[in-house]
Amino acid sequence: MRWFGRFISWLGVALGVTVAVGMFVPMPFTGIAWIVAVGTVKLAFLSAIGLIAGGAVIQRIAVRAAERAQLPPGGPR
Repeated sequence: MRWFGRFISWLGVALGVTVAVGMFVPMPFTGIAWIVAVGTVKLAFLSAIGLIAGGAVIQRIAVRAAERAQLPPGGPR
């Protein structure tokens, strides 16, 4: 499950970098197209942050599960 968490995190990083690089490409948007473009960029950044956070949560769950598997039966005393 750790590899899936890492994959999701790296997917978020790739999305964020792609959007950041794409912001430096000059595109002539005017009017309503500009508003749609700004909204799309905001949603992409939020998606990237969500993917990174989701991957971190999945990795944390995997680490805790591995730690629990190493505990003796009945828990620590």
